[in-house]
Amino acid sequence: MVRRIARLNSLDDSAGLEIGQRLAVPVSKKDARPDQRKQESVSRSNQPVASPVAVTIPSLGLDEDLIELNVVAGTLQVPTRYGDVGWWRDGPAPGAPGSAVLVGHVDSPTGPAVFYRLSAIQIGDVVTIRRADGTKATFRVKEATLYPRESFPSSSVYRQYGRPTLTLVTCGGTYDAAAGQYTDNLVVTAYPDNGKSR
Repeated sequence: MVRRIARLNSLDDSAGLEIGQRLAVPVSKKDARPDQRKQESVSRSNQPVASPVAVTIPSLGLDEDLIELNVVAGTLQVPTRYGDVGWWRDGPAPGAPGSAVLVGHVDSPTGPAVFYRLSAIQIGDVVTIRRADGTKATFRVKEATLYPRESFPSSSVYRQYGRPTLTLVTCGGTYDAAAGQYTDNLVVTAYPDNGKSR
């Protein structure tokens, strides 16, 4: 069952930190292939959109540079360092048509990781992307959804056309010690703030 929520409490301080999670973001073969409708990351004005270099979420006190991630053996790579946020480099750039995907760990063997507080995000919170050309794109959170791992919405998360969307992904739900991973993925969806980009 998919749970759509404005605020998640499964990872708050009172719940205690689950250590040793393994973040895995599955990608179907269809989603991993470049879409024929996508020649390059372009805005609605058909101008190229520069690659993102950093993400800021003021409500969470998060301001991090981005690293680039690829799809390997049907799974999107995850950052090797727990403090890094990664961007799916073969997907759309934030602000271009389709879903730009950012991924980060929720915890590490020694404590909270970069997306530990992502479960506290609120509908309407601002997410700002800084681009390589010095421009910025501002998004507002529309929803936060907790998906069972076996029901991860690959086709919508890895969408390379349609409405510009910023999608942030991390682990959520209950930690399964035997499997060494969380039961769910938290998917946060944000849309351009009234189309503002500068």
